Amino acid sequence: MSGEEVEGWPKNFDYGINKGLGLIPGVYRFAFNSGSTQALEATKTRLEAHGVKVRGSVDHEGWSQSIYLEDPKGLQLECCHLIRSFVPDDADPKVRFRMENGLKLPPRE
Repeated sequence: MSGEEVEGWPKNFDYGINKGLGLIPGVYRFAFNSGSTQALEATKTRLEAHGVKVRGSVDHEGWSQSIYLEDPKGLQLECCHLIRSFVPDDADPKVRFRMENGLKLPPRE
């Protein structure tokens, strides 16, 4: 049963937390671990076979890969796989890339 079917539930309730917080879509999302790169690709294939629009696979600077989709209410979901363990350098805030014309490029020196 979804929320719309519950007596007293607001019919126009926004399930996507981002809009209510004044954020762009996708900032807050639910993420699930696929367990392996092969399972991530199998999940993407299975979702697409069922007509689900999937974005990715996205490589996150060599530490993780993710695919993204939206539930019927517009809430973004992420299925990901951690490729490597985090190292102390990962916690050091720094510019790790730049975007130019939709392309991810190395940072400028």
